[in-house]
Amino acid sequence: MNEFFNDLKAKTFADFNFVRKFLTSLDCQIFHHEQPVINVGDTFTSIFFNYNNKVKIVDWRKLFVIADLGEGSWFGDFNIFFGLTSQYQYIACSSQGAAAEEQED
Repeated sequence: MNEFFNDLKAKTFADFNFVRKFLTSLDCQIFHHEQPVINVGDTFTSIFFNYNNKVKIVDWRKLFVIADLGEGSWFGDFNIFFGLTSQYQYIACSSQGAAAEEQED
């Protein structure tokens, strides 16, 4: 999650108080293997962080995997910022998979 808060190349770092508030507002959710995290047409209300294993992004029209998001990745930020619904299905890829979700205050 370090890449989310800091840009090491540009040597810019998020304020400690911001990071602390952000991290204390996380809600951990466990997703089982092949369980949808977000479906096509869903509105993102949270940013999801992949803590463990993978999340695959599936194009439902052609039924193929567009991308695999590994540990430390996140998704939903773009959709929240621009008020977009999901164009893809996000599916957990392991029985041990977990994604932490930021709750809005």
